[in-house]
Amino acid sequence: MKKYIITLILIYLSSNIFAQSFVSDSLMAIYVETGVANKNFIAKGNSKGKIRVGAWSDYTFENILTYQQKDNDRIYENLDHLLIESTGKYSNGQKNGLWIFYAVEGGTFEKYHIADVTYKNDKRAGPITLFYSSGEKAAEGNNENELLHGNYSVFYKTGEVARRYQLKKDLLQGLVTYFYKTGEKEFSVNYIDGIKQGQYLSYYKNGTIENKSNYTNDTLQGLDIYYYPNGTVREEDRYKDGILTEVKYYYESSQLWVQKEYKDGKYFNIKQLYDSQGNSLDFGTLKDGTGTVKYYTEDAKVYLIRFFEDGIVVNEEYYD
Repeated sequence: MKKYIITLILIYLSSNIFAQSFVSDSLMAIYVETGVANKNFIAKGNSKGKIRVGAWSDYTFENILTYQQKDNDRIYENLDHLLIESTGKYSNGQKNGLWIFYAVEGGTFEKYHIADVTYKNDKRAGPITLFYSSGEKAAEGNNENELLHGNYSVFYKTGEVARRYQLKKDLLQGLVTYFYKTGEKEFSVNYIDGIKQGQYLSYYKNGTIENKSNYTNDTLQGLDIYYYPNGTVREEDRYKDGILTEVKYYYESSQLWVQKEYKDGKYFNIKQLYDSQGNSLDFGTLKDGTGTVKYYTEDAKVYLIRFFEDGIVVNEEYYD
């Protein structure tokens, strides 16, 4: 079963997506002990008395969301806690306007631009932009009173939209949509207050539906259907309150292949098993989760027998 897990790790969560070794808490402890921190990581700016004013360059440990695009164009969000150099302006001791965030590399102290964050009266408020370590825009959204709110988009390095979200006070709200790099819709699912509610649809690049399912309170409910690229049903999984109860597989011709029963999410019984021509096959001895199950090649020859106890595989034998 193929399902994308949609986890929006909100801004100010951090990730180590870079090939370089960035300054972490553990590395900072060494820098403090050796005196490196006192020499290299010193906040600089102007003050009136003890109140910061004007331009500042600061060093803090921040939680910042960053992105990585793999060779297969899949985009990943990762989490870490790193040393950040930030530059911007203070007004009467409060951050205001645009602040630019850099991740600091360990050893060389080289820095990489990872985020632009807008502040108002020391709170995140307004546009937020995040960048790949190589400099391309990775995502953009908006903050209201320290929380993500409104439209949020993620981009491929080449600029195409990869994902679109709607957020309400840091929670996913409404339709979440992912796109292939070539622009076609990859999948979509609806959220209410951060919880999946309603239909999930994924697509092949040619636009035909690959998977259709339904969520109630973040759990699968009812039929979870997978399709061949030609539109015929490949698999039907039935769920009750997120627990798998039945699976049916079909040949591309629409002929039923196998019908399996599950109990408490475990393989329990086989109800029917057919070859591609509709002839019934010997499925083995499985009953109430215990026994053998035979697996066949397309020309109806047994290539594998699995042994089950209480719905769990305990042994298997392969055949030439």
